[in-house]
Amino acid sequence: MRLTNHWARLCAGLAGLAGMMVADLHAVDLTPPKTVGERWWLRVETPEEDINEGARLAVLALWNGARPKAGIVVPTVCGAGSSYPDWIHPYDNFWINRVSGYLFERESTEWPIRLFAAYQAPSGEIGGGIYGIPDQDWAGGFVAAGGLKGWQGKIARPLADHQALLAKTADRANYGIYVRDHLYVLQVYDQWRMRGHRPFLIELYPSCRRALKYLEQMRDLDHNQLIETTAVLSDLVVAGDQDIHSTERSEDQVLVYGALRAFAEMATELGGAEDTAWALGWAEKIRTRLPGLFWREEGRFMFGVRRTDKQPVLEYVTTTYANGYAILFGLTTAGQTRAILDFMARQEFVVPGPYHIPPVRQADKPQNPPGVYCNGGCGWGRGIMPSVALAAFANGRAGLATGYLKAQGAAARQAGSFHEYWTWEKYAGQTTPGGAPWYGETSAGFLDALFHGLLGLEAAAPGYRRVRLEPHFPASWPRAAFSLCLPNGSRLNIQYRSEAGQATLEVAGPAGLPITVALPWTGPGEPKIEGDGVQSPRLEDAAVGRRVCAELTGQGRLTLRP
Repeated sequence: MRLTNHWARLCAGLAGLAGMMVADLHAVDLTPPKTVGERWWLRVETPEEDINEGARLAVLALWNGARPKAGIVVPTVCGAGSSYPDWIHPYDNFWINRVSGYLFERESTEWPIRLFAAYQAPSGEIGGGIYGIPDQDWAGGFVAAGGLKGWQGKIARPLADHQALLAKTADRANYGIYVRDHLYVLQVYDQWRMRGHRPFLIELYPSCRRALKYLEQMRDLDHNQLIETTAVLSDLVVAGDQDIHSTERSEDQVLVYGALRAFAEMATELGGAEDTAWALGWAEKIRTRLPGLFWREEGRFMFGVRRTDKQPVLEYVTTTYANGYAILFGLTTAGQTRAILDFMARQEFVVPGPYHIPPVRQADKPQNPPGVYCNGGCGWGRGIMPSVALAAFANGRAGLATGYLKAQGAAARQAGSFHEYWTWEKYAGQTTPGGAPWYGETSAGFLDALFHGLLGLEAAAPGYRRVRLEPHFPASWPRAAFSLCLPNGSRLNIQYRSEAGQATLEVAGPAGLPITVALPWTGPGEPKIEGDGVQSPRLEDAAVGRRVCAELTGQGRLTLRP
């Protein structure tokens, strides 16, 4: 840990916040390598060492895994010398892209998405990611690698050849196990919201439209507005599933819904009334059909149904991030939201351990005992933990969500890094660290829950031209502090203190930046509201309970007391 390099700068940034001493808190202060850029340093202070150290390991995974792609340094799945050397992947990059804007320059975070668009198939399908980029002398390396079979896994097929080959099969899906197109559209949307870079949105909008049209026209064979993939990559592998359109999975429908809503907003931004209406119309059909097929009253969306007869596939498997994202995208009723979070709160966790979430029947022959794989890659650690944690933070379940961060941080500390764990060893019942260490997607999922859940940071306008800050710290925390670089390059410093029913939030950002701050109010009656630089304080109803919101410009302090 480097606690001295930036201490002077941090103190300068917090000059107006003197008196908020946090010496009793654990802290990590991270300085990026020169290839990333000096201004992206991060400081995290909470009473929970597992969370602080988890943040340190997660950030290091992304910084140390960064590699050049055609001369531009980008975060990769897990860097060099790993199971996936220097790979960027549209699936993994969705979670990486959610947080990389706080840790890298704009060129570095836009470039992977541009590459996915460049390698997009003529059908509109988003491909399987990119290892190395061929240089001018690629032909000799291709021969030396043993041709296509040896070449793939080391470096991408040359772009011109890639497009020419896929054009021969433009009328069919090339990769049937799962789709990436909905996550690609969400990446473009998240990147635009974080950076506010309209030229990027204009450039990538056509590829988003082609990706969604591909899903509509080629991944919905029964024309019921729900897309289909195989169940082969489910948590309990279905042997012999050869039909690439066998299963309508709940998580795919939820993510398509989110992508369509995001696409509609992007279309409106660019003046596309017809595209907006098309996307919202499809999204509404998904919303009305999702519960009847997938919802279970115990508090979960089950895995999927067969396309042919709409019978359940893996009925008792609930390790799907449909549950968290359905809440975040507004697909659940208030009762369903409570049921999902209650269901999650009842589960017994193992750290580290398998990532099946009960109920899993013995008849399904689970490879490991029931539990939650807190340090997993393609299961809990990637999509399930961050989505459920974000939903829990937003719905008054800070204890549940903070518990996820603590458990995953503890598992990462035990293993020495965030591991992927998606290896064949899992099927033999092993729960020791395996797969790829320094795994970017799992690390990014942790940071997503930390930045956007625990800290409650949100771009209220594209490019963080307006900021919303609604921390969800547990009631038992006396203090916390963060300092991070926003994707627009400005630094935001946050300090929080709570004692004897009184809570104070102090924020220091660049001059002139509009900031909306909010703090939960759990006491009876109305609180006494005090502060410096606070405008328009008001008590509002929240998803659960009440909160006090106020407006700041640049910096200020909000204090609530009984």
